[in-house]
Amino acid sequence: MAAVISDRPIVTRAGRIQLTWLAAQVEIDRQQLYPNRGPKDLQVVLDTFTSAVSFSSQTGRAQQRTLNKEASGLRAALALQHKKIQALQAQLNKTKLIEQRIHMGKAVAL
Repeated sequence: MAAVISDRPIVTRAGRIQLTWLAAQVEIDRQQLYPNRGPKDLQVVLDTFTSAVSFSSQTGRAQQRTLNKEASGLRAALALQHKKIQALQAQLNKTKLIEQRIHMGKAVAL
């Protein structure tokens, strides 16, 4: 099972491992993964594996929410900085225009 975890992403649906995918990965019949159909030790391993995946997916979702909040805050800060840059560029363009008019000897109204 360690090879399944380390080499490939785990396929889940609704917080549970997809048994068809898992059976294909470990090359056994899917029916052996269902309760009372396969070896009891396989059921114990499957329960442990399922709880580990469930825990990691819950932790992953919490981390994803935190990252989304941080990214949202960074996007807002970036948008604010972009607006400041645009305002400064507009002010610079206005100053350049005034400088050009002064250089050409034209009247400047401030």
